[in-house]
Amino acid sequence: MLLLGFQGLNSQQLTILYTNDMHSKLWGFGPESDYTPLTVNDDQTVGGFARIATVLSEYRNKQAGSLVVVSVGDFLMGSIFHTAEAKTGFQLRLMKEMGFDLVSLGNHEFEFGPEELAKIISKSAENPIPGLILSNISFDSTNVKDDSLEALFKSGLVKPYRILVRNGLKIGFFALIGKDAASVAPGVKPPNYRPDPDS
Repeated sequence: MLLLGFQGLNSQQLTILYTNDMHSKLWGFGPESDYTPLTVNDDQTVGGFARIATVLSEYRNKQAGSLVVVSVGDFLMGSIFHTAEAKTGFQLRLMKEMGFDLVSLGNHEFEFGPEELAKIISKSAENPIPGLILSNISFDSTNVKDDSLEALFKSGLVKPYRILVRNGLKIGFFALIGKDAASVAPGVKPPNYRPDPDS
């Protein structure tokens, strides 16, 4: 879940586009035999990164300076492509090229554990990537298995919140992983989510 707050809200235009649960689905969905990549609107294929990039480009052309694009979590896991992430780090870089400003880490980013996630982020960050955020994670000082991910938070590569300025507006973003998501992410250990203020 991604939450945001505004400061100095007047009558300026602001458009926020978001995706969630992309799960490394770079290709579209639909009958493969019907897919016609060189022509449009003549098949039932939907989704995929190319189509998302086209929509983002159209909005950016119409609303330059007033557009924010965020992924609210679970951009990894779910296709063969995620298996190449630790060595290539291509997906976050691709998302930056597509126009994503921020990416929230969701429970599925932790599927292979915090060390593997740290490798993916580190490899990705060899080139420009969107700003990464996760607000409710706590690290285990007695366990070295989360040290590499904790180091990325300490370095500021991943932050608990980010502030963007668009069209004269200052917008604050933070990201939370809820209790339900935490319960289906056994790979997160040793860090823990803090799904509510009392935990």
